Amino acid sequence: MTYLIQQFKAKRFASLYSPFFPYYVLSEKGNVRLLRMEFYHAEVGGRDVVLLTGDCQPTTSEGQFEVASTVLDFAKLHGANLVVTLGGFSGANEDKIVGASTSKSLLKKLERSGVEVNLSGSPIVGMTGVLLSLARFKGVDAVCLLGETRGYAPSLNPAKRLLSALVNVLDLKLDLKSMEKQIAKFNELRGKLMEIAEKELRLSKRRESLPYIS
Repeated sequence: MTYLIQQFKAKRFASLYSPFFPYYVLSEKGNVRLLRMEFYHAEVGGRDVVLLTGDCQPTTSEGQFEVASTVLDFAKLHGANLVVTLGGFSGANEDKIVGASTSKSLLKKLERSGVEVNLSGSPIVGMTGVLLSLARFKGVDAVCLLGETRGYAPSLNPAKRLLSALVNVLDLKLDLKSMEKQIAKFNELRGKLMEIAEKELRLSKRRESLPYIS
């Protein structure tokens, strides 16, 4: 989401605080603040786009529904007619994007864009899923896009695939070249860190194999 905010030059215009967020504060250069969600606005291709990001999610199921409902009411107040949620799920194929929608026409558009819509009964957890489901009761269409990621190994590739799918589904103009550069730098750094970790592991095994006298 940070990448979208930067690329669209979006401006923050509202913040959401909730007692359902975790009970700690963040310190930024000595200044403390409560956890929050933030709304950003940008005009993209003649369309108004509102981006939502945040420090955390509610910690209880009650909080998930309460905050999701508040977000949707706020979105409707500002004329939103489509809600898109983004997330990830565990897997080995980082090229795979799956999706779901409250609209049959949008579901067909997902399929035409190469998004897999058969989740095989797998749950969409957290705000990503709750926002998607509650949108129907608020009279707003909703789409969910999920990128497959290994989880245990950090990677930016699923994020790029996810944004590519988002661009196709919403007919947005988005430059992904700078993200490709970030991915290249990240992969280079990850490769160096893996080399260091493997070298340390070999040295550790060698030390363990050495005979000793006690």
